[in-house]
Amino acid sequence: MNNTSRPDARRDDMKQSDELEAAMRQMLAQNAAAAEAVVAGARAEREVAGAERTTARQELLDTQKNSASIYATFLEEHRVLVRNDVWKKCAQTFAENLLKRGVSVEETAELLEVEEGLVADIARMVGYYIIRFDKPKTTVYAWAQFQDEGRGGYLTLHWGRTVSRFWYEIAASPAKTLLEIPVAELWESQTNIPLVHRKRVLEFLGEQLLLRHGRGFSYRIEPDSVVIY
Repeated sequence: MNNTSRPDARRDDMKQSDELEAAMRQMLAQNAAAAEAVVAGARAEREVAGAERTTARQELLDTQKNSASIYATFLEEHRVLVRNDVWKKCAQTFAENLLKRGVSVEETAELLEVEEGLVADIARMVGYYIIRFDKPKTTVYAWAQFQDEGRGGYLTLHWGRTVSRFWYEIAASPAKTLLEIPVAELWESQTNIPLVHRKRVLEFLGEQLLLRHGRGFSYRIEPDSVVIY
């Protein structure tokens, strides 16, 4: 009985040894394959890095070779930017001075060769108002200047490209101030402003008179005057 079990035990030991050896071979093969893959990946990355270094080296050589041309281009681009920025600031200053002297928004834009919108933004800061009409579709830049002369004075209206002057004076109670205006029949001949704009012009003049001489009061439009009362 003992003699029979001993050969069986040896066979079991040999089988286990063979299985262990096979498992070791498989593990070594897998490790070798993984290592080979790592090496291949590293080799590919090295080749890519080498190509990038070659490209970078060539770009550096090209830059060094063409440095004068590159510098000139860079300088010109920034010179243009600086020139444009300086001109814009100068144009803004010129526009403000022209507008304050009564030059219209449209004429100022033409003189300085800049966009009308830029001048319009400056005009609002100076005191211009933007007035829009639907029929016909029109935009007018309006500004009122006052010149006091004792008990009266002149209101100079800038209405787009047109300039008109109106006399105003202290009025008898219960009125406060009276602004003389042309009657409708003479409006266009004396102001050069379209008759269709007359009502809006007179409203604008009334609003400006209130701001200047009648805060807390009201205005009334008469056939030949605008009255603050």
